[in-house]
Amino acid sequence: MLKLNVGLSNMTQNFSDELEKVRIGLKHNVDYISVISIDTLRIKELWQAISDIYKNWLKDHPSCPTILCSAPIYETILFEENPIDTLKRHLEYGVRAFTFHIAPFSMVDDALMQGFVVNSRGGEFILESQSSPYHDNLDEIIKFAVNNNVKKIFYGTTLRPGKCEPLKGPTIDELRYICGIYDHYKEIYKFDGVDFEIECFGHLPQSEWFYYNHIVDNRPLCAMGPLLNDCVNGYDDINAIIGYSLAKAYGFNIVTECMLSRSEHIKMPTIDDVEDEVTKWKVADFTVNLENRSDYKRKRDKIMAIKESQGTQCSAHINIFGKMNIQETCDVCGEHCPLLREKKGEKQLDSN
Repeated sequence: MLKLNVGLSNMTQNFSDELEKVRIGLKHNVDYISVISIDTLRIKELWQAISDIYKNWLKDHPSCPTILCSAPIYETILFEENPIDTLKRHLEYGVRAFTFHIAPFSMVDDALMQGFVVNSRGGEFILESQSSPYHDNLDEIIKFAVNNNVKKIFYGTTLRPGKCEPLKGPTIDELRYICGIYDHYKEIYKFDGVDFEIECFGHLPQSEWFYYNHIVDNRPLCAMGPLLNDCVNGYDDINAIIGYSLAKAYGFNIVTECMLSRSEHIKMPTIDDVEDEVTKWKVADFTVNLENRSDYKRKRDKIMAIKESQGTQCSAHINIFGKMNIQETCDVCGEHCPLLREKKGEKQLDSN
């Protein structure tokens, strides 16, 4: 499954561009579109516009699998709200998946005192507010979400490693804490139709994978990367796709992947960046999961059926986004195209 992040982080961002990114995600049937804005002057206006687009899209495309998601801690703190009030507003917009940042303030503050660089936005909000509202009210929040038909709860990590180096104490402490939270609520709500995942990874060299996997065990993960190195800014989409593919092969139970664009770490992504991001990750997700999930197998069988119906053709005419009509435009082999020779042979037989 794939998660696309959109939202307004600063006043220079174009409002309509963020709406277009939502449309791109819907067009490609991404599993989650996560709206994470901190521009207080335009947050509610953006939410309403996204909600209108989303609800109208579902009317015209009732089988669309996309679920709206949010990270409500930002608005809870920015608007000085009770967490439940934030959740109620988001539910009205159509949100049915939440990322809850649940690290206690003391844990994030201790990490800062130890010299750990808190590089997550959720961690920064907890430090700035000197509070952790989703930790302090977690029983009430989880119960409210479950009782209001929420489909997925992601436990957001605030102390992810910000560079590729040996794992440090704060990252390990938070990861163990969140694994315990996952186990606790998974047991309580195991019959209530809500899924839980742990949002994790970030920058993590392969040398640390054994230790990391020992902690998360087989719990379902929402992965950010993992990024295998810190040296390819401007190309971290490729960095993350390689990390994701290797981590799946290693055995990590990655259920959802937070897609990274080529703009990661250097700027907010443009519309073209997001279009490029989504198509690359759709290919990666399909390829990595081809033999492991029934829905991917069904899609593979459908594509193969299309191929058979087209007869003997170059495989370039088929991809997961639909049939490609390039017979007249492909110039890879020029006049020496083996399929062109085969077509000539067919014409000779027909003439006889």
